[in-house]
Amino acid sequence: MADEVLRIGIVSARPEASEPLCLLLQRHGVDVAVQQSLAAIDDAVCRRTDLHVWLVDLDEDDWHEGLDHLLDTAEIPVFINEQFALQRQSHPDFWVKKLIVRLGELVLEESDVTPTPVPRAARPEVPAEPLRVASRKPDFKAPFPLWVLGASLGGPAALKRFLQALPDGIPASFILAQHIDASFVPVLCTILEDYSTLRVRTGTSGPVRPGELILMPVEQRVRLIPGGTLVVVEEPWSGPYAPAIDDIMEDVAAHWSVAGGIIFSGMGGDGTRGARAMREYGHPVWSQSPESCACSAMPDEAADAGYVTMRGDPEFLARALQHTLTNAVGATQEAGRSWG
Repeated sequence: MADEVLRIGIVSARPEASEPLCLLLQRHGVDVAVQQSLAAIDDAVCRRTDLHVWLVDLDEDDWHEGLDHLLDTAEIPVFINEQFALQRQSHPDFWVKKLIVRLGELVLEESDVTPTPVPRAARPEVPAEPLRVASRKPDFKAPFPLWVLGASLGGPAALKRFLQALPDGIPASFILAQHIDASFVPVLCTILEDYSTLRVRTGTSGPVRPGELILMPVEQRVRLIPGGTLVVVEEPWSGPYAPAIDDIMEDVAAHWSVAGGIIFSGMGGDGTRGARAMREYGHPVWSQSPESCACSAMPDEAADAGYVTMRGDPEFLARALQHTLTNAVGATQEAGRSWG
């Protein structure tokens, strides 16, 4: 590809929203040969081989069954881009150059020929400050384990698999931070209820009880405060996504003694800062394996930063959690505590 123009097709729910990205790519020598609507993905689109790669430019709410079809059957590589990433760049030209390198690298990885080496795209840097594992202690002696589940694009499908694989009566509770449109929260609650025997509810002020799956709201920030109580506060979530996985992980890490976090499929870097906090308080952090994700950017970033202690598909993570919790319950009961 060293002497060949990169020829791509852009897929998006709203082509006009991807126009700034198209113009930047063209300015840097990329041939944007096709702009394809997400709703118009069909067998003919998936069979195309006159392009090098499909670049799927997505908002969080753009997931569509046509994209599943493209991911399953496309005959050329598919790369998923977070649409809002461009808007956050102070130097968009530098950012798009890195994107082009990654696209070219992806094409070369799929090629049968020995390619001219291409510089690897920049990866998330490990923080300059060394990780302090278990250097701090949570302030609340928890009566049962509390795990944070963080998910974004492709998260609902992964969560369904994870919850289906958990046994009935799992001795723990879960807080779920799923990037989602506020209007979809009731629908997601219904989906989670269908795939889990846990009591599913949205996050409101009050204590966390055993056997719950608590879905964090989008438009209100909920904090876990000392003493293990959830409180709705009049302040926004800290990051560009809502609810913020980082915020929830940091709160649980500091205020719950038996805890952990799992980062599922998604775009962006939410969860990496929270994973660091979890490790500093001695809690485990797991993430979904790249090959089982719809989009592995979010779990990859936490893993690349060195904070993830185990990776696997949703079923593997469920089995690992069952084993971990069984051991934790046994140790707690031997110590004479009550699980409530």
